[in-house]
Amino acid sequence: MDPEKPTQAIFRSAVDVVGGPERLADALRVPREEVDAWIAGRADPPPGALMDAVDLATLKAQLRDVS
Repeated sequence: MDPEKPTQAIFRSAVDVVGGPERLADALRVPREEVDAWIAGRADPPPGALMDAVDLATLKAQLRDVS
């Protein structure tokens, strides 16, 4: 089994923030299949989608710190 890519964790966090992979796909304006491939590590996301996912993952961390 290949080691997990850092981007996989970022996209999983982003999925948690928005409430599911379908909603993340909608937010990023990409097909759900692309989000699934990024989460599984089968494909590398384009820089813009990665930056948006980082923003969402950061929001999740900030919300956790406030709680």
